[in-house]
Amino acid sequence: MRSCLPVRRLLGIILLLAANPLSATDIWSGAAFSADAAALRQAAQTVKAEKHTDATVLINDLRFQFDESGKAVQTRHLIYRVETQKGVEGWAESSGYWKAWHQSRPEIRGRVITAEGTEHWLDSKTLNDVAVHSNVPETYSDQRKYGGPLPAVAIGAIVEEEVVTRDTAPMFAAGNVERWRLAWSAPVNRTHIVITHPVSVVFHYQLQLMPDAVVTKATENGVETITIENGPQAALQQHFPNLPPDVVDYPQLEFSTGSSWHELAAEYARLSEEKLKASEVQELLPTINVKDGSRLERIRRIVAAAHKNVRYTGIEFGESSLIPQLPSETLKRKYGDCKDKAALLVAMLRAAGIPANLALLDAGQGRDVNTELPGMGIFNHAIAYIPASGKEPELWVDATAQYSQVGTLPWMDYGRWALVVSDKT
Repeated sequence: MRSCLPVRRLLGIILLLAANPLSATDIWSGAAFSADAAALRQAAQTVKAEKHTDATVLINDLRFQFDESGKAVQTRHLIYRVETQKGVEGWAESSGYWKAWHQSRPEIRGRVITAEGTEHWLDSKTLNDVAVHSNVPETYSDQRKYGGPLPAVAIGAIVEEEVVTRDTAPMFAAGNVERWRLAWSAPVNRTHIVITHPVSVVFHYQLQLMPDAVVTKATENGVETITIENGPQAALQQHFPNLPPDVVDYPQLEFSTGSSWHELAAEYARLSEEKLKASEVQELLPTINVKDGSRLERIRRIVAAAHKNVRYTGIEFGESSLIPQLPSETLKRKYGDCKDKAALLVAMLRAAGIPANLALLDAGQGRDVNTELPGMGIFNHAIAYIPASGKEPELWVDATAQYSQVGTLPWMDYGRWALVVSDKT
């Protein structure tokens, strides 16, 4: 009979453990879908809903894993509670964005736990893949959005989702930069970020407007792991338009795999210089008077001819989302996007004996490129740069600004940093 006592004591320990589920902290730091529905709902009860919020983000868990080539695996694990009917309408989809030329389609998992404790899993058959720019005039892109509706979303429901996006190739050999917004229109109970990269891969990061975040670093077997933890964070209440381009207006994480702006400019020049030869524009150049008049007058004639012969149309398929087409191909098509038109203009200027280079920038409103983090990812526009010559000042020409005089840039270009594409930059 004595042999039964240890068994009973062990059984009591098991029952005791079963009666005390994992703490909320353990659940939020656990792997995706590792907590059962009852434990997750119990942990969520410790996080009170704020007034006038449509949802409460219980955990925003981001993971970035880089390999030796610079390819990344991005994992977004999110758990939130729906608080209002408006939240039901606005938080009932799971999706991920991807670029087919260097990423695979996102892998999505999700479940919804109703207020009654019933668990509903996302049905992969309801997911769909659509073009991101399908409703944008004059823009054709292979950027995609993959996702679909979540089941049984209602007030009080808890939603858990995981979206994994894998690079199939590095976005740009000389380095990429990404900017992740860490603020929501809803309060965030906890933010957890893990970044791993080989120490041989250049990696720089900046954490903005998160003064209470705790950052730890560890290196093992040639891999550095950076962990960022942040506690409760209030919802963003308002947006401030027209801020100076160097102002950070919301919490964010930025990271870069580029070693220097010089290396970035030199690599882009290597990929684009062969497309800027005079032979590429021989079809058009003889129709323009490029010998008479001042330098400014000759530039104006060349710019006018470029506008007349090529209309703007955004083409962003594959590598052409980064690198311009051959000017001869642009002239053949009679259309091109900003980098195609800028490359055509630079080739025409050089053929006329006027030095010129491509220049990359992040045009528009909002925060500009962070000059401390070199990488390709933030740039969204290309223009032409004509350096000063003698008494002639330097010029910046936007080849898509058909109604702007040479020497006058459109508003979206003013006050922005520009990277001149040259191995001497």
